[in-house]
Amino acid sequence: MKQIVEYEGKRYVWTGTTWYGERDFMHPPSGIIHILNSLIADSVNEADDAITCPRELCRLASALRDSKGQLKRALRLAYRANQLAPDDAGIASVLSSILRLSNRSEEAIAITDKLEHVNYVPLLTSRAAAFCDLEQWPAALKCVRRALAISKGKDSGEALSVWQRIRANAPELIADNKTKLGG
Repeated sequence: MKQIVEYEGKRYVWTGTTWYGERDFMHPPSGIIHILNSLIADSVNEADDAITCPRELCRLASALRDSKGQLKRALRLAYRANQLAPDDAGIASVLSSILRLSNRSEEAIAITDKLEHVNYVPLLTSRAAAFCDLEQWPAALKCVRRALAISKGKDSGEALSVWQRIRANAPELIADNKTKLGG
């Protein structure tokens, strides 16, 4: 869905997830990104509405999550994906992470409550991080310990980050520095 838009004598390329200058390949400032986004909003919304596969909606939402000026769009797509596949832990974990970025950690927990029994590390990690956001340290610790036990410490950078956050803010929950991460 590549588009080229001219604004104030400069041409910008929209890749579907991000903007860059056609000649200099530099990302424009946030103010210009906002204007460019508004210029293509209708065509982007039409393209988004044409997507019917929940996994594709989730993939796009995940890609947009970290793009400047695209958080609202990412949230809209993730909600749609979740409506189409409410029991998909992968989709719920992406929606949860986008809600957290939107300072809506209580909603992130509510979205994942029905899937708390699922042993999916990204979902458990996102729940743990949301509990941390709300300073609900015991619940956060329970989720992150489960995530670390399931993953056996492999590819657990985010979970370890949550563990460190709990350790820094609620050290009393962790008996000593030798407490097993997954135990």
